Amino acid sequence: MAAAGSNGNAAMPATAATAKASSKTAATKTAATQKSSAKPLVPLTSDPAVPNGLQRSYMVQLASLPSVAAATTEADRLQKKYAVLLKDVEVGVQQVDLGTKGIMQRVLAGPFDSFGTAKERCAQLSSQKQTCRVIAVAN
Repeated sequence: MAAAGSNGNAAMPATAATAKASSKTAATKTAATQKSSAKPLVPLTSDPAVPNGLQRSYMVQLASLPSVAAATTEADRLQKKYAVLLKDVEVGVQQVDLGTKGIMQRVLAGPFDSFGTAKERCAQLSSQKQTCRVIAVAN
């Protein structure tokens, strides 16, 4: 997955907002569990230059687990636990092949338009004892 998109919900009735959120979450999780080789992920400690005018977005990695079931359960748990901090982004699972380390399922939150915004959100999560790191996603 690269959980993509931003939350465009304004003031909708509770039932419509709930239905939209449920279908959006289900679609995100379904798409998120599929392996994506088109968007490489890179752990970052600073904002890299973007070569040749390519666009980039950023995700916050919250966990990495060996199974889809465990990662999906963790994504749901984290989304509930940090509902305030994650309300404006999607949380989902992306499969990644780490070569000799095997295939893992990353729990990601985002996307964020800038490295600074993703880093700030990660710092807010870290202040609440949640480990995280910023990942660049080439668009």
